[in-house]
Amino acid sequence: FDRAISGAYPPGSTFKIVTAVAGLESGKITENTTLDDPGILIIGPYKFPNWKFLRDGGTQGTLNVVSALQKSNDIFFYRTGEWTGFDNLTFWAKKFGLGNPLGIDLPGEAAGNWPDKVPFLGDLYHLAIGQGDLLVTPLQVNNWTSVIANGGRLCRPHLLGNTDCKDLKISKKTLDLVKQGLVAA
Repeated sequence: FDRAISGAYPPGSTFKIVTAVAGLESGKITENTTLDDPGILIIGPYKFPNWKFLRDGGTQGTLNVVSALQKSNDIFFYRTGEWTGFDNLTFWAKKFGLGNPLGIDLPGEAAGNWPDKVPFLGDLYHLAIGQGDLLVTPLQVNNWTSVIANGGRLCRPHLLGNTDCKDLKISKKTLDLVKQGLVAA
């Protein structure tokens, strides 16, 4: 069982890369969008905390997309998912290849899972931070991360031979902001 291509797992915070791109490219957040981290969001009986709040009751102050990526702040990305909306998040997730095999030249590649809908806001929160019904292969995580390193190009992985790539048309500004956050992390 080749876990790298056949195992499907929740990607967790690595998915914040896709959420950041979706928010920035849809114009729902900008480099100037800031959020004061309250540590926890409460919707009716449901609580959505940040990891630091769970660990020691702390918050992470005022964040923008770069510092939110650096600190892996769940609250910023819960809100980015909410502002971006399921349809925009789905559009970008599909552009990054989620929910489909990447087409590596090995047998047994899994498609993972991208949900068809999110019935509640809390489900969207979980999706935006790489939890809930989202499942991906380790190869898919590697591939969407490489999109940032490749200047916005999604490349089909191969063991041997040429790699075919397509330009996802991500703005240089978005790529630069996400890179800054990842380097800072």
